[in-house]
Amino acid sequence: FRVMRVLRLFTLFHDLNLLLNAFGEALQTVAWVSLMALTIIYMCAVFMTNWVKTVDWGADSEKVAAWFGTLGFSMRTLFFVMTLAQYDEIILVMETHTNHFGVYVVAIAYIVVTAFCLVSLITGILSEKLVSARMTDMIVKQHEFEHDQQVFALEVGQALRKLDVDGDGFLSLTEIKKADIRHLQSVLVD
Repeated sequence: FRVMRVLRLFTLFHDLNLLLNAFGEALQTVAWVSLMALTIIYMCAVFMTNWVKTVDWGADSEKVAAWFGTLGFSMRTLFFVMTLAQYDEIILVMETHTNHFGVYVVAIAYIVVTAFCLVSLITGILSEKLVSARMTDMIVKQHEFEHDQQVFALEVGQALRKLDVDGDGFLSLTEIKKADIRHLQSVLVD
């Protein structure tokens, strides 16, 4: 029940509600980006799982097997690398047994594509949805304001026409002096 109270804040504060709606709209696109990331991780995991079996890892064979011994381990490790966790230890271990340059090129390319590009893409999607939601909200408020102006102008026009006793379309000083101001106030306030 406490969680429900916290969620109620989103209905009380307009800007929080706007953020929640933008986030909800962005979830579908973020899900597609996540699927793309999962596909990249899977493809790289298949490559890494097969490749590590061709290298003699010596004393580090247990670490490498824990990182890339199966497809599931490889996907988990590559997800960690995508989040920039433990990548330095993995690269340092791998470079001692293989081509330094090749390890760095592959690692940098993977990190740039997954960590930088995909995370930036998700950030961009969320930002775009938030800006779009804000613009839509501004347009709705502008239309409401214009509608209120039109209603007000109509009501003022009707009240002033009631004061125009002779019906000539103009208010003379005598018509204004004879007008019941209380009646005018009640028409405009209602």
